[in-house]
Amino acid sequence: MRHTDPIAGSRVGTIQGTVSDATGAVVPNASVTLTNMSSGVTHATKSNETGSYLFPNIDIAVYKLNITAPGFQRYEQTNIVLEVGSSIAINASLKAGSTDQTVEVHADALALQTEDSSFKQTIDKANVSEMPLNGGR
Repeated sequence: MRHTDPIAGSRVGTIQGTVSDATGAVVPNASVTLTNMSSGVTHATKSNETGSYLFPNIDIAVYKLNITAPGFQRYEQTNIVLEVGSSIAINASLKAGSTDQTVEVHADALALQTEDSSFKQTIDKANVSEMPLNGGR
């Protein structure tokens, strides 16, 4: 039987989205690749018949997203920051063209989590040890 660390197991999040074209029509069967920018670990999937893709339970990190589909320019978004417990949506709009052309999107800020209204925050060991005790006089 394999035992997992409950703390380490909770250090995951979800990235999902919809792939569409410039008119808003969904693009099924697009190749979607998510790469951890520090480790180089890559996850791959395809958009379904509604243009949706999903990367559930992936490690928290900074990612790069690439999407390709025949007849469209390649879509690339970098610096996607996934935090503990986050579920972020990245919807891509593909432009008509050849796949040797690339549309690059640079995300300098945290992606907005729209899938969940709860507040989540990572607290490091130093912050925990500096918290005041409850009821102490």
